[in-house]
Amino acid sequence: MYNKVAMQKVVFLLLVLTFLTGCTNPKTIPTSNKNEEESTNIVPPPTGEDIIRTFYNLINEKRIDEAIGMMSNYLINDEVKKQAWKKQFLTIQSIKVTEIEPHNTEEWTDLRKLYKLTLDATISEEGANAPIPYYGWNNGINIFWASLDKENGVWKFGGTSTGP
Repeated sequence: MYNKVAMQKVVFLLLVLTFLTGCTNPKTIPTSNKNEEESTNIVPPPTGEDIIRTFYNLINEKRIDEAIGMMSNYLINDEVKKQAWKKQFLTIQSIKVTEIEPHNTEEWTDLRKLYKLTLDATISEEGANAPIPYYGWNNGINIFWASLDKENGVWKFGGTSTGP
């Protein structure tokens, strides 16, 4: 029998692999050996909410390079920009997504989606002297709008803003 934590890790890894490979077609995974045709579950590609949660979970776990790898190319198109994002993310001691709401879905396109996020963050004092103090983060609840941008068939984190 599988323990719950191990199964959660498998599901998380499947979501990350699906995202990273740009898979757009669901994969069929057998759930037992009795009758594979009748006992399959369809695993859909990750939703926008899954991508956003994964992005912030990676930052919370200090897996910054992996989070940066999920970002749109226009945000990280050179090493200077990657290092600036890394420096900012390292000032985040903890972060948790508490709510994700699709925003203006009637304006979504095949290449861009917008979400309203409620994030609970703790920011280190190292960010106090940043060009924008604490890089615009507050300790506690933060409300941001985040975009997802499709690049080469893969949804990427497109950044955040303080308004839609």
